[in-house]
Amino acid sequence: VIIFDMRNLSLLMQARMATPTLAWHLCMVVQDKIPMRLKAVHIVNQPFYFNACYALFKPLLKKKIRKRVFMHGTDYSSLHKHIDPEELPVEYGGTQPPFSSRLTTTLLHLNESKFKEWEKYGYDK
Repeated sequence: VIIFDMRNLSLLMQARMATPTLAWHLCMVVQDKIPMRLKAVHIVNQPFYFNACYALFKPLLKKKIRKRVFMHGTDYSSLHKHIDPEELPVEYGGTQPPFSSRLTTTLLHLNESKFKEWEKYGYDK
């Protein structure tokens, strides 16, 4: 499950993400390149025009993936219908501590050896 929070994305960053080429590549990666099952993508705090932009790229997604993308805006009660508030940080109306990118980065670095070990699994092209 992915929660994509657009709250702090500048207009410039959003414009760069909205190019047809990048959107196509993102669609291909999400559908065919990630070696895991994508259960859901929850988009929160998106600006009013994002839904219209998404509508342009939505046809590029397989039907199965389209059914797993949910737009919530700032309506966290809508998000809570999919994810228990006890599993969410307070900024999404949950009961967990605030999300910390510093903590996430630290945890990723602490587990770097595991990731390197996992790199050997996979398949040759």
